[in-house]
Order: sequence, then C-alpha cells, then structure tokens
Amino acid sequence: MNSTRWDGLFALTVTVAALAAFRAWTLGSGWTVFWLAAAVATLTKGPLGVLLAALGLVAVLWERLTGHRKPIAGSHARGIGVFLLITVGWFALAYLRVGPHLVQNMFVDEFVGNMVEHRIARNFMKPLGDFTWNFAPWSLFAIAGLVRVVGWPAAGDDVRRFERFLVCWSALGVLLFCISPHNQARLIAPMIPPAAMLAGRELDRLTRPLPMRAVTLVTAAAILLVLGFFGWQFHRRELDRPAVRETIATRQLARTIKAAAGALPLTYVVETPFAMQLELNTMRPMVPVDDAAALLRGDTAAFVVTAHLPRLRKALGIGGPPIHVVARAGDRGAPYLAVVSNRPVLATYGSTATRVGPLLVTLSGVRLGPTWDNVIDLRRGRDAGNVAIENVSAEPQDVHVGIDGGRRETRRLASGETWRLQVP
Repeated sequence: MNSTRWDGLFALTVTVAALAAFRAWTLGSGWTVFWLAAAVATLTKGPLGVLLAALGLVAVLWERLTGHRKPIAGSHARGIGVFLLITVGWFALAYLRVGPHLVQNMFVDEFVGNMVEHRIARNFMKPLGDFTWNFAPWSLFAIAGLVRVVGWPAAGDDVRRFERFLVCWSALGVLLFCISPHNQARLIAPMIPPAAMLAGRELDRLTRPLPMRAVTLVTAAAILLVLGFFGWQFHRRELDRPAVRETIATRQLARTIKAAAGALPLTYVVETPFAMQLELNTMRPMVPVDDAAALLRGDTAAFVVTAHLPRLRKALGIGGPPIHVVARAGDRGAPYLAVVSNRPVLATYGSTATRVGPLLVTLSGVRLGPTWDNVIDLRRGRDAGNVAIENVSAEPQDVHVGIDGGRRETRRLASGETWRLQVP
C-alpha cells in the first residue's frame, strides 16, 4: 500500500536549519533562526532533524585541523529556549489530547524501535547504493565534487568553509544511516540538497569552458530526457505495481463508502491496511477477527472492513448469521478489501454499532469522531441522539467521552456495564 510521506517536508526543514547554522557560524550570531528551524524539523519527524542539520558544523573541526580556525561564536540561550518552548510545548499539548499512547507510539515504537533493529551488517552499504542510484546521474557529479573539496579545497575562506560544510552535511548524514539499522531509501532525502549543491558546482566547473549554446542545448536535452523518463515511470510503469494498484482500489472503495453512507462508523479488522483509514480520515483501533464476527452477530447494523474475508467467515462459523459484502476493492479481479455487514445495503441506518477496542459503541443520530485508548470523541447530528458504550471485555475500563471536541467526561465501566449518554 502506498501512502503520502513527509520526508520531502523533512528534507526542506533540515535544509533551512542547516543553512541557518552555516550563516550563524559565519557571522558569529543568529543562532535563534537555526533553533527555530530545528524546532520545525523536529515537529516534522523527530529530533533527528537537529542532528542532521548540525552535521555540517563538523567543518568547524576540519577548518581548525587545517590551520583555518573559525570557532562557533554567539549565544544559543534564546534559540534553545524557543526550541524547547515549541517542541516540549507541542508534546505537552499532544499528551493532554492523546495520553500515554503518545509516549508508546513516538518513543517506544518509533524512536527506540527503529534504533534497535538488528540489521546493521546486512544493510550497511544500502544507503550508499540508494544515494548513488536514486540521485543518478547527478550523484556521480556530487561524488566528484566531494573528492575535489577533500583534495583541492578552495583558497577563499568563505567558499572553502561552505564546501566543507556541504561535504560534512551530506557525507556524514549518509554514513549515519549506513550504521543505523533503520535506513530506508527515503530517509536520505535531507542529504540530497547539499549533494545537489556540490554536484551543481562541479557541473559549473566542467561546463565553463564550453560555448553557451552547447551548454543550453545539452541542458534542454537532459531536461526533456528526464521529464520523459519520469512521465513513463510514474504514468506507466508505477501504475503496474501491485502496491499502486491496491492504493487506487482503496481510494475508490473509500469514495464508494462516502457516497453511499457518509461518515459510517466502520470497524477495522486487524491487518486491514491503514491507508483505508487515511482515505476516510478516521482513527480507529483495529480489532481481532473474532471481535468483528461477534459484532456482526448482533441485532444492530454493523459494518466491518477486512482484508481476509475467508477468515471472517470462518470466525462466524457454520450456521452463523447471514452477512453481506456491501462493497469491495479488488486488484485485477482478485479480492483485496471487503466491507461486510449484517445488513444487505451500504447505507446509513438509524442505529449503528462499532467496536472501539474493548468497547461496543452503539450510535443513534450521532457520528463517531477520533478514537484511541478508550477515548471517544462524538459529533452531534442534526437532531438529538444517543450513544450506548458497553465494556465487552473481562476487565474494568476507564472510558473518556467528549462531544464536538469539548471537555471529556470519564467513567469507569465494569465488565458488561453500559454507559448511556444523551446527545442534544
């Protein structure tokens, strides 16, 4: 399943922060701009943005070792204060909104989980190959520019420092992902801008002796060739990839659901691609297939999304209630996703039941907003409605309910207990 990534935005924020760092180093002041940009990079994809943006400052040591001392000067106090205000403030507000799930997701699953993957030996060379191939042919000129900076640095202080800053930023960034077990190709995007500047400088040096007309013709031909290649790549070749076909099918299924039933409270079985929820702009915890089967056995209308329809049918058992596939997504005739219901038509019903983790939620005249960790946000309908929240697990559950983003009310539900709310 393909989904939009924020690596391009992360590369932009790291680039702004890195260039701000070089400017502050050169001028001996202005670090607040760097820390402000670093805060935006951190909000985009975590504290790694600060490290990647600061890697170029290793050139300070390089300059010192070659007899061109240029220490870092200026105060960081205000900038660090701004950085902490933005990042820690955002985290505090997010924690108030989401709760402990935020720590589990951001630090345990993502930050710590990515650092302890055990694939270092097998993947050490992968970022080098990704950089060389994905940035080709310009990566060859970037490598040539890097060699030239190391072997034949510029004589002028400002030019030499910027050259070395770019080399440290790009080369050390790629090296960082070489030793990291988590090193997908998209992660090296923040190292492409400095590499592009090195490649551009090398191309300028190589083409300077040539006539301008020849350079213009070659450049135009290269642009047309690249545009043609990418046109074929993304409009022909990529469309034939299974992941892309599945993404298109998922999008079409989401449009079908919206057109037929609007904001239907769907229940997602474990292993359902999360891209389905992205398309529907929902956030629901997925449930085991047995829980989904129990939901469909109920008398209230229920709709379940599954990627394994035979498994769901097996969980319902022989002699189970009749179920209906009211919508589906396929890939070249093969089933991919199915919306299954205990009603024959995909539509809005007076009462609809769904599962939110250990809770069975029945809605009448009320829409379901974001849900996580027993936190349920409700949305008023045009008329008054009501909601019933039943704890169907064997353990007591602390349930938090808010309406239209307002203050939440909390209640502890014993096993089998139901909380009924009137929504005016």
